[in-house]
Amino acid sequence: MSAAPQAPPAPQPLGPAPPNEITVISHCSLFYWWPVWVMGFIMAALTYWDNHRMVVVPANTQVLKNVTGELKSPTAQGEDKKTIEKAQDVLLVPMDSKGNRSRHR
Repeated sequence: MSAAPQAPPAPQPLGPAPPNEITVISHCSLFYWWPVWVMGFIMAALTYWDNHRMVVVPANTQVLKNVTGELKSPTAQGEDKKTIEKAQDVLLVPMDSKGNRSRHR
């Protein structure tokens, strides 16, 4: 009887089989706010190119339009006088109880 050649045994794995898992890498929620960031930068660019400024003033500040005349502002050396020849809009800050212009805190 002739014996049929036997196949060599299958090699044994060296360690446990790796699990069939998928690793999901997550991002923080700030990453998903990119449309808001883009719009913010667009609005900042438009504001820069439009050349307008915002002023924060104390309560009861008056807006005077088309003002001409003489402007007196107190300095350490006395009064500084300037003449406004061309009509301009002016913000007039109210006086405090001591007669000084109130400052925004």
